[in-house]
Amino acid sequence: MVKRAMLPQVRLRRHRPGDMGWVVQRHGELYWKEFGYDARFEALVAEIAARFITELDPARERCWIAELDGVTGP
Repeated sequence: MVKRAMLPQVRLRRHRPGDMGWVVQRHGELYWKEFGYDARFEALVAEIAARFITELDPARERCWIAELDGVTGP
């Protein structure tokens, strides 16, 4: 019998507490490294994320988080 390599498990799920903070942090770090954006950009992303959470209409809006083998991000 030939063993097959385990394929990574990719799953999309709705956001949950803690996810939006991670999204803000990653945006801030990546845009600083790649484009030289400063902390004001991270603050802008945080404002947008906060508004999304506080004004969310679950019937019309979604935020999808991808997980690879149960892990979100590095």
